[in-house]
Amino acid sequence: MLLFCLVSLPASGAEPGAAEPPGSAEPVPSEEAAPPDSWVDRTHSYVEGRIEDSIKWFDAFFGTTTGVDTARPDFVMRWTNEVRAEEGRTPKFRTSLRANVHFPGLSRKLKLVISGENKPDPSAVLPADPGNPGFNEQAPGTSIKQVSTEIRYEFLQTERNYFFAGVGVRLVLPPQAYTRVRYQFNHPFGEIYYFRFAVTPFWNSKVGFGETTEFSLERRIGPMILASWSNSGTISDDSSGLEWGSVLSLSSQLSPKSAVSNSFGVSGPTRPVAVVGNYRASVKFRRNEFRPWFFWELEPEVNWPRDELGGHRTVWAATFRADILFLGK
Repeated sequence: MLLFCLVSLPASGAEPGAAEPPGSAEPVPSEEAAPPDSWVDRTHSYVEGRIEDSIKWFDAFFGTTTGVDTARPDFVMRWTNEVRAEEGRTPKFRTSLRANVHFPGLSRKLKLVISGENKPDPSAVLPADPGNPGFNEQAPGTSIKQVSTEIRYEFLQTERNYFFAGVGVRLVLPPQAYTRVRYQFNHPFGEIYYFRFAVTPFWNSKVGFGETTEFSLERRIGPMILASWSNSGTISDDSSGLEWGSVLSLSSQLSPKSAVSNSFGVSGPTRPVAVVGNYRASVKFRRNEFRPWFFWELEPEVNWPRDELGGHRTVWAATFRADILFLGK
């Protein structure tokens, strides 16, 4: 199952199961606007079909459902490729994938989650998957290729509450096993405010016990503008105290196919002393182009990382990304 998912170009997005404030979801163009069928569309459909067929086979083989009217497995996969040009360095290529797969024949509460990247995001302020001890690079670190697989059992999933337990393996040398539980609470205040809070205690065979806390507050300024303040903090037996990050962002929908997000973030550790390790400001433009399943981004940014002498130098950079989505239901 793991080998199949890795070969089939998987990817996924943000934390599944989390409720979204009205209007904040990424707009997906109508299928009616799709261009005429071509080899690109046929290839994309073929890959989606092969993924779904394999998932259905495993679901039927290990599950208990029979007949043609059984629930079909659903999956969300995102494959992202990017090129980053940073001042004073040669351009770097980075690829990452996310995959969420449900197997209704086994259990409607059981989910397989796969995350992977060939190197960490060098300027990330918040973790790509907060609270995941198998895939939780918050600051620049090792360039070792890493893939994390996790089996989750979702005890509770409602509009305001999400609770699951997971067991996984981080596929590095040597492999690292981990387990965690996560509870997330979502609560709207009136029609313009939205609050989220999550706690994730975990154990990792390398870093020991730890815990990640997250909270965010979002406010709708207009029908097409959203302001948000997102925060994350992780502490473990092997961390530099509390490894924290905070981001303020202002996102605007320009059209049904494009949006722009301006953000400013800070991050750092609390040991041996509490300092800001990096300041980051960026502008991200994202657009759906050519096909309903293809998105591209352009993100110029400026960072002020802390050096060994305690000062902050200025580093300019720009990143171009391309996302390919595979959806099945």
